[in-house]
Amino acid sequence: FPTPASVTTPPNSGSAPVISSLSPDPVALNAMLTINGTNLLGATVTVGGQAQVLTSSSATQLVMPLHPATPLGTQAVVVSTSQGTAGSSLTVAAPAAGLPAVNGVNPDPVRRTELLTISGTDLSGASVTIGGAAQTVVAGPNTITLNVAPATPLGTGQLLAVTTGAGTAYASVEFCLLREARREHLTRAGPAPRQKAAPSPVLA
Repeated sequence: FPTPASVTTPPNSGSAPVISSLSPDPVALNAMLTINGTNLLGATVTVGGQAQVLTSSSATQLVMPLHPATPLGTQAVVVSTSQGTAGSSLTVAAPAAGLPAVNGVNPDPVRRTELLTISGTDLSGASVTIGGAAQTVVAGPNTITLNVAPATPLGTGQLLAVTTGAGTAYASVEFCLLREARREHLTRAGPAPRQKAAPSPVLA
């Protein structure tokens, strides 16, 4: 999972963030968590010390899938901006038995058309969307593989949804432009050196 970056929005006008509510509480791993409040622009979030990756943000609301490495039990929630921090707490629970769970996404970041592997549990028969774009998958009990669809949106914090008949698990992933990968490769490799022509013999 990627290290969360600050939301690319204008800074707050000198006011510290305020948390007014957390929903739901308790919240399960891989479920969506919503933080409501004020002065939340540019925020980063930790729950139980685990950094979270935002998939949606505004001045009054932050939305994220709860990272699977978040500790269980009553945990501190910390929202930080350049203007200060706000704290609260909630209860983190394990996913209910039988629900799909996402434990890891590899590689991350990933590029369009690149092979992506999702690891977890209870994944058989799952369908997957990333940033709202449907993916063609091969799903087993503990692993899903897919080639990222060309229509998948770009950017940090794209919402990944894994759905089975029992429910949906959420995670996040970062996408890069495929053409950037090619440009990086060409920059590193460089063009092949041109061979100098041998000098013409001088006739006496």
